Amino acid sequence: MDANRQSLLPTLVTEQLERVANRALQYAPLTRLQLQKLQGKSFGIELQRPSFPLLISVTRKGLLFQSHWEGSADVSIRGPAVALLRQLRQDDTTPAALMRGGIEIEGDQQLAQQFVKVLKDLDIDLESALGDLIGDVAAHQITEFARTGLDWLGRAGKTLLQQSRTFLAE
Repeated sequence: MDANRQSLLPTLVTEQLERVANRALQYAPLTRLQLQKLQGKSFGIELQRPSFPLLISVTRKGLLFQSHWEGSADVSIRGPAVALLRQLRQDDTTPAALMRGGIEIEGDQQLAQQFVKVLKDLDIDLESALGDLIGDVAAHQITEFARTGLDWLGRAGKTLLQQSRTFLAE
């Protein structure tokens, strides 16, 4: 792959991430309110393994993503992609917990914690989003079916785990 094509890939990925994130925010009113408090702030996310730098700026109109930038972000979070994703699933989002997970933080630590909390609390109204695509009635039926299926899978998984423990104990 030549250098020009390789340098375009992060830009194309960044543009698509920005488009998807701002579209998703249309269906996440509580997250939009949380982001208003962070307006004017910038967050550098430097993924390692795979290497992918990303600057997210909170603007009045939404989120602005950049793969190349001059200067520094208000806070930078650096670490392996897997560790960052794993941390989003944890309850403890303090800077100490992030650092224990192999994630480095540079800049405003409180701002990093607020940003991670916004990401964790992301609550997209998938039924509305789906309704815009296929209609409200069909979207409601599909989401109810999905909820029922996920509930059943969760209960089946717990039962299987309990029965496996009992079997192994005996």
